[in-house]
Amino acid sequence: RITVASRRLMRSRGGTSEDSLGLDEAGLLPPATTRGPKEKGGGTYCGLSCSTVSLLVILCLMYIIIWTLPAPTLWSKVTLLRQSWHLSEVMKEPPLLQKQLSKAEKELTELRAQVAEAKHRNDLVEAKVDAADGARKDLRKKLSKIQNEVVQLQSQRVDLTKKLEEEKRHRAELTEKWKKLKESELPLLNSIPDADA
Repeated sequence: RITVASRRLMRSRGGTSEDSLGLDEAGLLPPATTRGPKEKGGGTYCGLSCSTVSLLVILCLMYIIIWTLPAPTLWSKVTLLRQSWHLSEVMKEPPLLQKQLSKAEKELTELRAQVAEAKHRNDLVEAKVDAADGARKDLRKKLSKIQNEVVQLQSQRVDLTKKLEEEKRHRAELTEKWKKLKESELPLLNSIPDADA
């Protein structure tokens, strides 16, 4: 058993005694817990603890924040608040978007170069087609001119063929007349006495 003197000694040294361990004089029963009246301002405000007051202040601030969000309904305000939690991801997006933009600009530059090259080729092909069209038109003009000349030559050929036929017929007639004349005049010539004889 610890005596009264040892208790006093332990209290003066700041050690533990039976009272601080919760034992009575006999060391069997713990003392009755009696709390004295709390001092004013000792962790309470109007009979509420500090944690309750802090929780109420946080809830009021949350209500004010949610109420001031620019959304028509409570559900859309809560959704907007949930989306605001991902602002860090949104803040990480500009470098990624910058990379995508530079990549898209490179692709756009390449596409513009390809379009310019295709346009140049198209211009060359159009120039060739125009030249071919001009040559084709010239050839058509020459062909039509030659066809006209052929038609004229064919008509002249028909005329010359007719004239040749007429000349042949006239010659045949003259030949026939000459033969007849020869046949008719030959006896007469034979009947004329030879002057030398």
